[in-house]
Amino acid sequence: MDSSTMTPDIRESTPDDADDVVYLLDAAMLEFDRERVRRRVSEGDALVAVDGEGKVIGVCVLGVVDGDSTESDDSDPTAGTDSGSTEIESIAVRRSRRGRGIGRALVEAAATRAAGSLVARFHERVRPFYAALGFEIRRDGDRENGEGDAAENADDAEADTDDRLFGTLR
Repeated sequence: MDSSTMTPDIRESTPDDADDVVYLLDAAMLEFDRERVRRRVSEGDALVAVDGEGKVIGVCVLGVVDGDSTESDDSDPTAGTDSGSTEIESIAVRRSRRGRGIGRALVEAAATRAAGSLVARFHERVRPFYAALGFEIRRDGDRENGEGDAAENADDAEADTDDRLFGTLR
């Protein structure tokens, strides 16, 4: 069995993973704050999938949803979720390794690590991935109490807000 078909190891990130994680997220064409991701990775707030040679082939960057967080804002789709929930901020798998359960393994590891609910904000195009994992999905801004901030953010690019979803794995 060659290393491309072996199940990867999932582990907590280390500062040495920062460059590989930023490269992987960039290659996946995700929008992200490089310094924030580097900080999360250095603090161990990311999970990485590594192949048999130790090469990072997948990543799941995590954050904690906390009403007192200085990094949250009024447009935060996690508002209304349980304090202490864990949020998937970014997730990516090397293109050559997709379709092999690596993303699923990263999310399952994140769910095991989460103290409360696991939540994610994502585009419509990846809805099948989150739905297959059992996430309860709703439109970004549709909160549990039926109120949201979609109207307040009407000035945002319509194409961006129209296909944004929010999911919770309980």
